[in-house]
Amino acid sequence: QGRVETFLNEGKKALALGKNEEAVEKLGEASEMVGQKYGQLSIEYADILALYGQALLGNAVQQHSILGNKSLQNASDEMEPAAPAESSKGRFHFEGEPDLAEDEEEEAPEQNGEEEQPDDFETAWEVLDVARVIYSKTEGDEAKLKLGDVLLTLGDVSMESENFEQAATDYTEALTVKQTVLESNDRRLAEAHYKIAISHEYNNQYDPALEHLSEVKKILSERTKSLESEEPSENTKQEIQDMQELIQDIQAKIEDIQNAKQNADTKPEDIWKEQKSENPALPTNVINDLTNLIRSKKPQPAEE
Repeated sequence: QGRVETFLNEGKKALALGKNEEAVEKLGEASEMVGQKYGQLSIEYADILALYGQALLGNAVQQHSILGNKSLQNASDEMEPAAPAESSKGRFHFEGEPDLAEDEEEEAPEQNGEEEQPDDFETAWEVLDVARVIYSKTEGDEAKLKLGDVLLTLGDVSMESENFEQAATDYTEALTVKQTVLESNDRRLAEAHYKIAISHEYNNQYDPALEHLSEVKKILSERTKSLESEEPSENTKQEIQDMQELIQDIQAKIEDIQNAKQNADTKPEDIWKEQKSENPALPTNVINDLTNLIRSKKPQPAEE
């Protein structure tokens, strides 16, 4: 028990500090121990997997950002004329990405001497999906909220993998689950709506993006009114100010999308890639603001 607590606490601390590689190592060890102690269908196992999945996602974002920068740095070295058969070398290829080379190249897998291992995005998705299955089979409001959080993180994995349609699906399911538990003006619902909006925006679906941003604005406005009716305190005043600033940010975002909708040449996926190159964190500061206001070993797949 002592070793589990040590790995868990060290992993949580590393995750909070953004030391994702260390967090992956510590939480991976802890998840294996917890799985052996409580069973791989236990809520305790799901809880540790949810943290482990977050660490894997964070590490994947960092590593792919580094790989992308290296690819750009070395791009000039790869611009030399090449024979037609070598044309596949001109594209970026990250670890874990499917190999789309010619069949004759695929016929020599032993060239590298070892099989390609799944990257942290894939492992994060698998880990989080195990947690999702466990939470979905657990009764109670707490389990529902945890299920919603895991679905949001699954959506984040899809966003970072640029699978915006799947991200929208996961975020929408998270919102549906959270709505069964939370009050209508809860900031956590605003966070879910915002993430849905962003996933639709980057999938060129402007109307649903605008609809969900309007919901964000509505929730934040209702929350502000609720706070203004309470006894004034320093914390309340600060939160009201935060809400008002967030509403302004959301309105600016709405106007941005309205402008993008009118401009057929705007490609949200290009904006996404540019934002990721400048700041690999997902996907804009507003999500972080909403989130802040609210609050390596691979597991065996759980059976649905």
